[in-house]
Amino acid sequence: MKKLTLAVMLVFGLMLGNPTGAQACPKCSQDSGKNACKIAKLKKEAVLLLTHKEHLALTDEQTNKIKDVKHQAMKDIIQQNANIDVIMIDVQSAMWKEKIDLEQVNKLIDSKYGAKVKIAKAYVKAVSDIQSVLNDEQRKKVQEIKTSVALSGNCPVKGCASCRGASDGSICPITGKPIGPKGQGYQAKGSTK
Repeated sequence: MKKLTLAVMLVFGLMLGNPTGAQACPKCSQDSGKNACKIAKLKKEAVLLLTHKEHLALTDEQTNKIKDVKHQAMKDIIQQNANIDVIMIDVQSAMWKEKIDLEQVNKLIDSKYGAKVKIAKAYVKAVSDIQSVLNDEQRKKVQEIKTSVALSGNCPVKGCASCRGASDGSICPITGKPIGPKGQGYQAKGSTK
């Protein structure tokens, strides 16, 4: 009986995914593509605007508002990810019991996916709030930049350090570090780290 219970728990654990511990999201530093977590996508959205601050003619007030929205959304998303981790510990605990309370486990699973819905909604709200900081002309310029980068991989803004169009020796507008060969005291092209 114990072997059957252990096998069921193993399969159930694999189906739900393994919680990642206290980290907000392990993908944030690994993946910025369509599989990236909401935090990584939100950071990418904000970095795009902040690296093109001069081209978009962002005011200090707009810049601060963008940063505030990003930070608040990140806190909300991190909190929901932590809630998911706690829920998964509760699910695992419930699965180890002699007799599994199916109703309790189902409620926990519903809570987990409810938190995922909250994360998605927080991300969409943050992007919407960031867009509302911009005026119509700025939004149009952002769409032009995104379209150009998506289609050609190149940023249309001359000398842009954020889109791999930077020349060695230029300065990153986010970090203030010189751009050049990685590992020689320089920041790599296209990186904001």
